[in-house]
Amino acid sequence: MTQTFKANGTVVQVRYVSDDKEYCVITADLIIEGVAIPDATVVGHMPVIDVYDGFEAELTKEKNARWGYQYRALRLTPTGKPGQLDRGSIAAFFQYNFKGIGPKIGKALADEFGNGVFDLLDKDPEKLLSIKGITRTVYAGITEGWKSYRAAHLNIIGLQQLGLSPRLANRVQHHLGHTALEQLEVDMYTLMRVEGIGFGMADRLALERGYAANDPRRLSAAARHALETAEQSQGHTYLPHSRVIGGIQHFTGCTEQEAEAALTMTTDAGHIISETYEGEERALYLKSTWKQEVELAKHITELLSTPPQSNWSIPADIGKHLSEEQRAALELPANHRLCILTGGPGTGKTTTVGAMLKVAHHSRLSVALAAPTGKAAKRLEETTGQEAVTIHRLLGSTGKDFYHNEHCPLNVDVLIVDETSMMGQSLSYHLLAATGRGTRVILLGDAAQLPPVEAGEPLNNLLHLVPTATLTQVFRQAAKNPIISAAHALQSGQAPDFPENAAPANHLLNHTEARAERLPDVVCQLVASLGGPSKAQILAPMKKGPAGTEALNEAMQAHFNPARGRQEITIAGSTCRSGDPVVQTRNNYDLGIFNGMIGEVIEVKDKEMKVIFDGEVITIKGKEAFDLQLAYALTIHRSQGSEWPVVIGVLSDVHGRMLTRNLAYTALTRAKESFHSAGQRHAWTRAAGQQQLKRLTKLRTRVERNLAPDQPDLQAP
Repeated sequence: MTQTFKANGTVVQVRYVSDDKEYCVITADLIIEGVAIPDATVVGHMPVIDVYDGFEAELTKEKNARWGYQYRALRLTPTGKPGQLDRGSIAAFFQYNFKGIGPKIGKALADEFGNGVFDLLDKDPEKLLSIKGITRTVYAGITEGWKSYRAAHLNIIGLQQLGLSPRLANRVQHHLGHTALEQLEVDMYTLMRVEGIGFGMADRLALERGYAANDPRRLSAAARHALETAEQSQGHTYLPHSRVIGGIQHFTGCTEQEAEAALTMTTDAGHIISETYEGEERALYLKSTWKQEVELAKHITELLSTPPQSNWSIPADIGKHLSEEQRAALELPANHRLCILTGGPGTGKTTTVGAMLKVAHHSRLSVALAAPTGKAAKRLEETTGQEAVTIHRLLGSTGKDFYHNEHCPLNVDVLIVDETSMMGQSLSYHLLAATGRGTRVILLGDAAQLPPVEAGEPLNNLLHLVPTATLTQVFRQAAKNPIISAAHALQSGQAPDFPENAAPANHLLNHTEARAERLPDVVCQLVASLGGPSKAQILAPMKKGPAGTEALNEAMQAHFNPARGRQEITIAGSTCRSGDPVVQTRNNYDLGIFNGMIGEVIEVKDKEMKVIFDGEVITIKGKEAFDLQLAYALTIHRSQGSEWPVVIGVLSDVHGRMLTRNLAYTALTRAKESFHSAGQRHAWTRAAGQQQLKRLTKLRTRVERNLAPDQPDLQAP
């Protein structure tokens, strides 16, 4: 059993702090059971800590293969004051932490008061004025600096005493500032504003601190949590009043009357917005979501209400080889600043977009092409032959905000955006807010695909409001493709007609029957018959379960790329090694890799890896690795915006409520050459007959009201 030591210590040097400021390596002078241990290495998760800080800790001793003996912090709490310092260090502390203190004054303070100077700063700071050189101005600077130093450290101590781990205490202080403890004394549920802390943790800590089960602050937090949950897991931008009341009762066990009173208090405070629509139940929004929906409706209204400011001149020869539907689509931007081009596979969207680009260039209009993900942008670039970027890059993402916005719009005549079914309310708002005066916006998308990951579904709302060209004619060559035929049949509620006993290598569309628990093995065999992992992309509805991407990735890695003693590195949800395919799960502008990009690991060495993305070798290390996941199998949601020659789609009964027509259609239309189903046929039948649940949003209503100003205003209670 590992021995635990209680220690007091003083930080001598901070040698390493992780990017998230949650893991540190320090050199410290320790005292363990009365024995002084100078210059000891201490590692682990600990609060933000600095040179000269004193601390109390519980430690274990371990031997690191590379660094030798060191102490691991199981718990480390700053004392809020410097530790035991010699005179030279006391002088250095004052120089380091307080403006206007030079070597002479620092030395004088150390010589006169020693370590007692820190108690003096708390109890009788005016004694400092006895030191030559400390004027009233210098004195004020020292006392203010000391207050700030103490507040930061006592804040961390107090947060840990609440039951927060060092890493969460750091995060809370970073987010809420040095007044974090004061804010939490007023309302413990303020913790919910901090990333990584939800209602569950805040509620546990609040109840431990003595909050009553029906405390209005608890019930108010539960109301916000109900709306957040609906937004994040179901994509709703609002909930009807009765569902919020039900949510409060579900999360807290309170009575309906108590829930009603708390909800009234929360709406009166402005944390939740309540709107009344004639003949409908009150709609309740989180304030930020409501504001964004209102602003998005305003920008859409402006685009629909104002004519283009530039000419859209269509030469006679451009539309010569287009169908009637395509020619109609080509004419839409002539008189409209906002229009939509939609249609299923094989209906000629790419050809129509190419014609639009020719018209724009003929009309001497500048054009920008964009898509929600890096993969979708790359595909748009390949099909048009012109540069395309992610929407985040187009808008100049800074990580938290965008350079281009309502006050600094994009300087472009025509903006063409692909895969807009993937755009939720937030991204749509930021894009349209940055649209310049007179700019035409052409949205491309297929509403039959899955709705966005984030809340709202603007494309589906806009189809009822915006001039739209819907391409329905499937061209002759495309009509011969069984994948395209099956995709169009799915839109009518018909499951694909997979041929019986079809050999995978010889058919464009086939199915392998297998129960969920057998699917990882069956899929591995299917991939082998198709030529290996590089020849086929596996797609599944969800991450978890026997037929989820995690189980499929684990089986594929074991089958096609076993460890055999090679170095491995931890990534999100698993480990990977040289030869594994990986997918980037967020945009990293520093490295130039973007959400949805797939690469192959070519080297793992000393906690860093080299991955080849689109022919470029990228070195990934530290927390960057947690933005990667194994990519033998991807979720169908993550596959949106991408295509592969050969796709294996895994659908099984265990996927339950996720089996919808949109999901099956999205999986099927990712395949360019052949699609291989694995799982159960009746899962496809179930999916074909089950529409995606309608998302609750008032975007369409808002735009309609904006366009018809004689309509009555929305009424707040």
